[in-house]
Amino acid sequence: MFLNQEDNLSLEEVLKICKTIKSKNIEINIYKAKNLEFIQKFKLDANDVIQIIRDLNKEDYNKGPVKDNNSKYKHPFWIFIKYVSGIKVIVYIKIKIFNHKRKINVFSIHEEGEY
Repeated sequence: MFLNQEDNLSLEEVLKICKTIKSKNIEINIYKAKNLEFIQKFKLDANDVIQIIRDLNKEDYNKGPVKDNNSKYKHPFWIFIKYVSGIKVIVYIKIKIFNHKRKINVFSIHEEGEY
C-alpha cells in the first residue's frame, strides 16, 4: 500500500493542522444521523464544530492513526474525546486529514458513549 504524508503524521502535526484549519477546508459529515442529532441537540453550527476541532489538544487524544476498515479510503482516522465546556458534555470526535494536510473531514462528532 502506498503511504502518503497524511499516513505518517505525528499527533503534534495533527493538532497543528486542527488549530490552523480554515473554515473552507473542513467538512463535517452531517449525513450520519448521530452527528446531525448531536449538532441539533446542542444547537451548534459549523463555526461551533470548527472551534471544537481547533481547540483539540494532547489531553483530548484517544488513539490514532487508526486504519480505515473501508479499503477504498486510505487515510487513517484520528480519534479524540473532549470535554466541551460550552455545552457541558464529553464529545467523541473522529477525523481524517487529507489533501496534503490542507483538509479535515469530521467523520464523527457526538456525545461520547452514546453510540
